[in-house]
Amino acid sequence: MAGYIGSKAVSVNTTSATISDDLSVDGVTFNVDSSNNRIGIGTTAPSDIVEIDVAGSNTGLTLTDNGDDYFPQIKLDSNRSGAGQGLGKFSWHWNGTEVARIEGAAGVDATNKDDGSMLFNTRASGASMATQMTILHDGTVSVARGNLVIGTAGKGIDFSAQTATSATAASATAELLDHYEEGTWTASFAAGSGSITISAAAGSYTKIGRQVTVQGAFSVGSVSSPSGDWAVSGLPFNSASGAAFSTAGTIWVNTLNDTTGKTIQCRMDTATDDLHIFDLAGGNAGGAGGFTKAGSILNISVTYFAA
Repeated sequence: MAGYIGSKAVSVNTTSATISDDLSVDGVTFNVDSSNNRIGIGTTAPSDIVEIDVAGSNTGLTLTDNGDDYFPQIKLDSNRSGAGQGLGKFSWHWNGTEVARIEGAAGVDATNKDDGSMLFNTRASGASMATQMTILHDGTVSVARGNLVIGTAGKGIDFSAQTATSATAASATAELLDHYEEGTWTASFAAGSGSITISAAAGSYTKIGRQVTVQGAFSVGSVSSPSGDWAVSGLPFNSASGAAFSTAGTIWVNTLNDTTGKTIQCRMDTATDDLHIFDLAGGNAGGAGGFTKAGSILNISVTYFAA
């Protein structure tokens, strides 16, 4: 059957219908631009093969199975000739300027064409689009710029898929790396009796997970009849409790008032932010507070586990 709608030729048979020119349904609802082979939904002048002009926020394109127990998909299929070439992309524009893009790309096997990667791109103000993160064909994640921010305390990188220790007398208790920090700390000195005043307290630390490494170079400004314990306090984190977490450190001292026969050592107690300087004279550890004087110098390095 053939005829005209206005000046438009229309041909209809049992399997198809042909319209010789543009098609418009209810004004802007649905339009076919036959001259440019384009379809417009919500627009009479589509600028791409298919253009949808939304009339309000949170409206657009919905794929649904209407409760029929199926799943919808959007398929982008491209037969590219070389590795790394784009296979399709989702692009976001701000007032006409592309500002973000997710792109699928061919992998490295240009013969079988059965591997691929994903590229995540953004644009900084005044700059060009740049790939910020890539998921490679083998699962490797490459972050090209910026930082990976863990936004919730106690979360991090989970290593539970690794093979834990198989030693008979050992057992793994955690496989989550959840902390990294660098900084400085200010030390203070104390004696069992009397006083030790610090004049220089340059301390720094690094914390990886629960493991804390502190170091510092300190000097004594003045003393007032110190004796007994020599404590260095103010460490950035309290040590863990329990005998398994008691540790010793490395120490260098200079300009003590008595060095004859002295074996100076450093120990970090548990559940505290103090470390203690001892003299192991005669095989028994005793406080080294009485050995200090104005100008005494102390360098330390201690690694311990935080609570």
